[in-house]
Order: sequence, then structure tokens, then C-alpha cells
Amino acid sequence: MSQGVDRIKARIGAFATFYFAVLTGVLLLVGGGIFVIWSGYPVIGGVMIAIFLVLLPGRILRYFWRDLLAGLGHLDQGNYALSKQHSERFLTQVREKPRLRKMMWPSMPEYSRDSEALACNALGAAMQHLGEIEPAREQISRAIALDPEWALPHRTMGMLVLKSASYAEALPWFEKATALGLKGDWIQDLMAAPRDRPRGAFRVELIRDDVTPFECIVSSLEQVFDLTGAEAVRIATFANRNGRAACAGFESETAAQAKADELLVPTRAGVFPLSCAVIAVRSALG
Repeated sequence: MSQGVDRIKARIGAFATFYFAVLTGVLLLVGGGIFVIWSGYPVIGGVMIAIFLVLLPGRILRYFWRDLLAGLGHLDQGNYALSKQHSERFLTQVREKPRLRKMMWPSMPEYSRDSEALACNALGAAMQHLGEIEPAREQISRAIALDPEWALPHRTMGMLVLKSASYAEALPWFEKATALGLKGDWIQDLMAAPRDRPRGAFRVELIRDDVTPFECIVSSLEQVFDLTGAEAVRIATFANRNGRAACAGFESETAAQAKADELLVPTRAGVFPLSCAVIAVRSALG
């Protein structure tokens, strides 16, 4: 983690030095404009101040990067189709006008100064939510290639892998994002409680286990209950935090017990002490 923190500090330091120089020049421009007006040349001074107002970073971004910012905004709001549309439009503009890639951007540490990388990551995230897995992978890979030191695309790739593969395969992407300085916001996504209660008269519940490796629990849940990586991680994490978590629901106790026995096969073989329980939903409710 310390290497990631050092890397992100160096990245912030480089950005800060650049923007301090720009800010100094802007302040000199404003100060010079005021001085020129005070010296009896209001027109020249007014032009200098007008240049400052026109060149405010926010105005520049809103004008030249309007599709990029719209894509990011729609992504945050969950409007994935609109986000995809704006991000694709911006990437077309970047190919036509390469200078848009490196325009000034008051970057936060979790963002990139490369606008094309920003757009590719946003497009990949939107495509992921729209179920366009392979195109999403291409765009996220492009974002990583454009800015290898930017943590966020690694997190995005981890979430993509988690949708279609195992937790073990996604974990290196999350570790890389953390090493590059990204704080664990992705953990909050994975720690969210399973949203839907399994339906059925009986359900199998995973019981917290402080000995079995987390990856083994997730892998077992994936195989036995035919879960995606993300679903298995949520259940395992919820059980770890709350003591137990529902895995699946069944109409008969026999079917539920059969799945519970299947989950406990490694335990009976002495591999690890995983435990679960079959619960009658009516008795559990009251």
C-alpha cells in the first residue's frame, strides 16, 4: 500500500506544480489588468480581465469537454445508454482533434489528465452495465494503456471480471487499483447486502467462518449455487459481517438439504470448516 500512496503523491505533486504555475500566471494577468485600468488604460485592462474570465478552467472544460462531462454525469446517475452515447461522441472528437486529450484538467488523484482515458473508462463502465462485456473490456483496456498509473480503470476492470468470472480472477485488478492509490470505494459495492431474499419454503444460509479462506468460500458458493462472482462475494461478505447470509431458496426441505450437503462436501473431507444451515422460512419469520 505504501508504494501506491507514494506513487499517487508523486502524481498529485506533478499536477500541483503544473497548476500552481498556471494559477500564478492567471493571477498575474488579473493583477496586471487591474493595474493597467488604475493607470488610465481601462480598455486594455478590461481585455486582460476578460481573457482571464474566458480562460477559467471550468469554462474551458464545459466548452471543449461537454460530451465527456455529460458522459461522466450520466454514468453517475445510472443513465448508461446516454453515458455511452456522449462518451462515444467525445472519443470521435478526440480522434479528429487530438489536442483535446491533454487540455488542462484540475485532476483529483483518482482521475486522469488524459481525457481520452477518462472517456474510455466511462464508456467501458457504461457498456458493462448494458451487458456489452467484450466491447467494455476493450475500452477499459484502452484506458489502462493510455494511463497505466491511473487506478480507476483497474477497479472498473475488476468489476467487469467479477460479473463474468470468479472472485479470484477479479482480485488482482482490485489489488492493482489499491496499489495505485485508489481508496476502497469498490469494497462498498461488494459489501452490499444481497438485494433479493431467496424465494421458497426453505433456504440455505451460510454461517460465518473465520478459518476458511474467503476465496474458497466464494468459489464454493459459485459452484454449488450457480452464482456469479459478484453474487457470491456479496453473500460471503454479508455472512462475514452479520454472522450468516441466505444463499438460495427451495420449495422442499429435501432439496435445500441436498444443496447444503453439497456445500459441505469439502468440510467433511477435512479441507476447511465451512458451515451452513437449512432454515424453514416460516419459522425464521416468526
